[in-house]
Amino acid sequence: MFMTTSGVLHVYRHNDRGIIDWRYNYNLNGKMKTLCSKSLLKLEQRVKSMRLSWIIKDDDIYEENISRELEEMEDYCILDDVY
Repeated sequence: MFMTTSGVLHVYRHNDRGIIDWRYNYNLNGKMKTLCSKSLLKLEQRVKSMRLSWIIKDDDIYEENISRELEEMEDYCILDDVY
């Protein structure tokens, strides 16, 4: 069992040779399955769309991760002003 780095049950941050993503582990018919995404927000959408449970265990850690992700998104956001 992995220790949560996300604040969400069954979700952890995975680092494989510098490639970082979020992973959600669940059982399906007795087999361990994993959903992956570079975005915690997108992973949440995928998990919920599959009708799997998304249980926040630590609000502070979860909110910190979401805030960091939103800040990173703002850094990459390009807005075109139309006048």
